[in-house]
Amino acid sequence: MQELILNIKKKSVFVKLQPELIKDLSLTFFFAFSMIMFEIFLTRLFAVIFDYNYVFLVISLATLGIGIGGYFSYQFPILFRSLYPLALCGQGVLLIGVTSLIYLTPFQGITFYSILSTVPFLFTGYILASIFQKLHTKVHVVYFIDLVGASLGASFAILLMNHLSPIPMISMLSLALFSVGSILVFTHLKKATKVMLIMILALLMINIFSPFLTTDRFLSYQTSPYTTFSEQEGNIIYSEWDSFSRTDVYDAKDGDFLYMTIDGGAVSSISRFDGDLNTVDYLQMNTSDLAFQNPKEKERALIIGSGGGQEVLSAEMAGYSKIEALDINKGSFNAVHSLRSFAGDVFERDGVETIVADGRNYIRETTNTYDLIFLSLVTKQSDSGLGLALTENFIYTNEALRDYFNKLKENGQLSFLLHDEKELAKVIHSAESYYQERGIPSNEIKNHIAVVGSQHIFGHVVAEPGSIERPLLILKKHPFTEKEATKLFDSAANIAQLPLHVPYRFDHYKDLANRLHDTAIPFKANRDAQPFFFIRMMGFLLFYGLV
Repeated sequence: MQELILNIKKKSVFVKLQPELIKDLSLTFFFAFSMIMFEIFLTRLFAVIFDYNYVFLVISLATLGIGIGGYFSYQFPILFRSLYPLALCGQGVLLIGVTSLIYLTPFQGITFYSILSTVPFLFTGYILASIFQKLHTKVHVVYFIDLVGASLGASFAILLMNHLSPIPMISMLSLALFSVGSILVFTHLKKATKVMLIMILALLMINIFSPFLTTDRFLSYQTSPYTTFSEQEGNIIYSEWDSFSRTDVYDAKDGDFLYMTIDGGAVSSISRFDGDLNTVDYLQMNTSDLAFQNPKEKERALIIGSGGGQEVLSAEMAGYSKIEALDINKGSFNAVHSLRSFAGDVFERDGVETIVADGRNYIRETTNTYDLIFLSLVTKQSDSGLGLALTENFIYTNEALRDYFNKLKENGQLSFLLHDEKELAKVIHSAESYYQERGIPSNEIKNHIAVVGSQHIFGHVVAEPGSIERPLLILKKHPFTEKEATKLFDSAANIAQLPLHVPYRFDHYKDLANRLHDTAIPFKANRDAQPFFFIRMMGFLLFYGLV
C-alpha cells in the first residue's frame, strides 16, 4: 500500500512538471529556430553592405555572443527568472529592432554592425544556457530539440527568403515569436502587461501589411562605400532580393542604358533594344565584342556571366545560331524579363537558352562542345583586393581552364573579359600552365594567346596612360593563324582599343609577361586546392599558411 501511494505521488509530480517542461522545450525550439534564421538573414543583409569577407567577419563576431551569453547565464543565473516569462516576446522585438537599426541608419562600419548584431545572439545564448542548466537531467532531450529547431530554421530561412525576400521574412519571424511568446504566458500576466503585449502585437501585424522597412529606406545600403551606385547617381526601378543575392536595376538617365547590380556591385549594362540588331550595333565598338569575331565556326557559344544580355546581342550580331546564356543569379534573367519593354526580352529570343547554374559546375556536366566560351566579368570587383581575398573562387583556377578547354571544339576559342592587369596576370599564368602540360614549347605559347585592353567603353575613356583596364584575353587550343591575328588586330584598331599582344602583328608577349610577373602576385593561390583568386599580396599567403 505504501509503495502504491509513493507511485501515485511520483506520477502527480510528473504531471505537474509536464506543462513547465513543454514550455522549456518550446522556448528551446523557437530560440534555436529563430537564431539560425537570423544568422542566415544577416549574411544576406550584410552581403549588400560589405564585401563578402567582411560579412563573414561580422557574422563570426556576432555569433560569439552565444558563448558570451552562456557565460553570463553561469555567472548571473538570477536574471533568468525575470527574463524567462517574456523571453520569446523579447526575442521577437530584438530581431526586428536590430534589423531596423541596421537598415535605417547610414553606413556605420564593421564595429557598429558587429556590436549591434551580437545583441540577439547574446540574449539567445543566455536563455538557452539557462534552460540547459535548469534541465540538466534531461539535457539529451533539450539538445535534441535544439538541433531540430536549428535544422528546421535553416530550411525555412532559404524557403522564405526566396518567396518573400529577407526583410519580410524577419518581419514574419518577429511576429511569430512574439505571438507564441504571448500565448505561453498571457493568462499569467497582469492587465497592464497584457495591454502592452496586444499593442506591440498590433504594430508587428501592421508592419506585415504596411511594411516600415521599404526599399527606399535602406540607408545603410544606399550610403555604403561598397555599393556601386549612390542614390544621387540613379534611381532603382527594379529590385529583387532572395536567398542568393539582391538584384537592382538603376536608371541613371543615360537614355539607351540601364545598370544592373548584384549585391551592390558586379555591374552590367542593359541596352535599350526593340528587336532590331541594327539599333545596338554600337556594342561592336566594345572590347568584349572582339571575342565573338574570330572563331571560324559560329554554331554554339556559351556566355558565362550573361548579366544584362549585351553579350547575347553581340553573339547574335556575330552570327552564332545557338547561344547559351548562363548566370548563377536567377535575378538577372528576371530583371531583364520584367524590363522587356525596354530590353526587348533578349533572353527569350530564338536560339537563346538561359541557364541558372554555377559556370564551373555546368561546364563539367554539359555534353555540349562550343566554338566560343566567354566569361565576362563574372565576379564582383574589390577595389582593394582585401574584401574578397579569402573568398574561394573556382572559376579561374588552373583546373578550371582545363575544364573549359575540354569543352572547346578544336578550332574553338576561350575568352575572358577581366577587370584589371592583376586578374589578367593570374589567368595568363593558369593558361601557361595548361599549355605547358600539353607539351607546347614555351617560345610557342605566345601564339596561342592574344590580349586587348579597353581604351573606352561606349565612348567613355577608362584607361589611364600605362594602365591595363578591362583586358580581353583570348586563348586558343591551336595557334592563331596569321589571318586570324590580322583580323583581330585590325578590328581592335578600328574601334580604337589597345592591342597588348597579338601574335605576328603586335608581338609584345615577352614585355607583357615581364610586366605581369613583376607584380608580386601569389600565383600559387589559383588552384582548386587553394582557390583564392583575389589574393593579391604574398603576405596573405604567408599569414594564412597557404604557402
